[in-house]
Amino acid sequence: MELAKIKEAGARIRAGAWVKDIPVAGFRGVALRVRGTSNADLRSLREKLVAAAVTEAKGPIPPEKLTAINDRLITETILQDWNITEAGATVPCTPEKVAEFLADPDLGTLLREAVSWASDQVAENGLSELEAAAGN
Repeated sequence: MELAKIKEAGARIRAGAWVKDIPVAGFRGVALRVRGTSNADLRSLREKLVAAAVTEAKGPIPPEKLTAINDRLITETILQDWNITEAGATVPCTPEKVAEFLADPDLGTLLREAVSWASDQVAENGLSELEAAAGN
């Protein structure tokens, strides 16, 4: 494999890309701009948060704490933008709105699954392919 192709994969993971047609209920027409799951910011923050949680728990990390860690990773290191609308108006992708959606019992689980799937696609596919597929 060409060295340039390997470097491109690293750039995709770091910079992110648009992904659409996400095979999660309700997300077929949604496009998410996400970074790859192995981006350096995610790894660094995850290490810090898990270490703190282990110290605090003095044993296994409780499931609700793991969910909180995952939500923070999504908000701060993976999800960059979306094309979600409400009543015809664009819903801005802000950290506050992402946290609100993740806390919503009807949206949270689906959004986590959609972001996870999309983030895996960024790591495996070319940025230009994903940008073209999302129409961006």
